[in-house]
Amino acid sequence: MNTKIVPRPARSKSPEQEARLQQMIGSADNLSEPAPAAAAAPAAPAPAPVAEVPLKLRKRKVPITVTVDGAILEDFDQDAEYLGLSRAGALGMAMKMWSEEQRKRRGA
Repeated sequence: MNTKIVPRPARSKSPEQEARLQQMIGSADNLSEPAPAAAAAPAAPAPAPVAEVPLKLRKRKVPITVTVDGAILEDFDQDAEYLGLSRAGALGMAMKMWSEEQRKRRGA
């Protein structure tokens, strides 16, 4: 029996999906105020490309437990699904982008 393991194909995101992801992450800065309702929003500018995480850094996953407001989690899950991401994948991406933004603000 000859079994070949093939790598999982990369998911490409449309500009609309990428813009929605950027909006979702951007609205996470101030969680005390709800994000404005997404009515017919004007076309968002093309988001900056996200740096590829080196494979060496991807291997080390650490399980975490968080407690989040149910409405926030429901919105987050819907956005992750819309973008074709798992909850863990979207959360990891959001955490990385947020950390990078904080470092830029600190000048680190």
